[in-house]
Amino acid sequence: MIFDELKLDSDDSRIEVEHIIFLLNKYRAILAKQRYGGTKRDVPLEYYQIWELGQLDLPANNTDVRRTFSFKKPVPPILNLHGVLLETSISYHTAPLEEHCIIDGAPLDLYIQSTSFVENNIDVNFINPDRFKYLGYNKWLTSQPYATIGYDHKLYISSTANFLNGKYFRIQGIFENPTDFQDTTDGKLDMYFPVEQALVQPIIDLIIKELGNVLYLPKDGENNSSDGLSIPMGSYQPPKVRSKTTVDE
Repeated sequence: MIFDELKLDSDDSRIEVEHIIFLLNKYRAILAKQRYGGTKRDVPLEYYQIWELGQLDLPANNTDVRRTFSFKKPVPPILNLHGVLLETSISYHTAPLEEHCIIDGAPLDLYIQSTSFVENNIDVNFINPDRFKYLGYNKWLTSQPYATIGYDHKLYISSTANFLNGKYFRIQGIFENPTDFQDTTDGKLDMYFPVEQALVQPIIDLIIKELGNVLYLPKDGENNSSDGLSIPMGSYQPPKVRSKTTVDE
């Protein structure tokens, strides 16, 4: 749509698709902050995304001792509208264990009866990183999980390996650059862009306004020893001359 408005249909256009994607993220964040930042208005669900983190890499020994574990993959920057702790949630889900069997020559996945119970969307206590290191030492809450996003943008979870085993974690929040969820340009163009419908056209208008100024470049196409870009003499106004300060003899 943006290329259609700018009438850019050639393959050698100076404007790259990646730059337009950058502007989409930029103006979405700006308009979202203007609309919801600093107010008590609830942010619509259209802005939220879920970042799947998977399972933690847990040790094989001392599984009943509280430790702090982290995911290797950093979390994308989160858009802070009312506070990261208020708009971001960390949850986990489990899946029943499977046994791979071959019956009559055909492979089948059989679930173990004792683990058929599945936990889904169980929230984890999301803590500020400055408080995170002081929590979890109550003997009655040994396995109670606590989570935080460190200053290195990684998710840290404090609990026992026994409790964390078999759990898949994810983060739900409003991310600053939603296209970070895709690795390829085609994927970024085909993904659902998390923004409310009322801001779609304003974002497009802002991008067209910014790129439209870049497309016009003054030029002088005629080789006639004349500067066609000069101001016409008819419209030229000389600067004001300061009056004389000396007296003629």
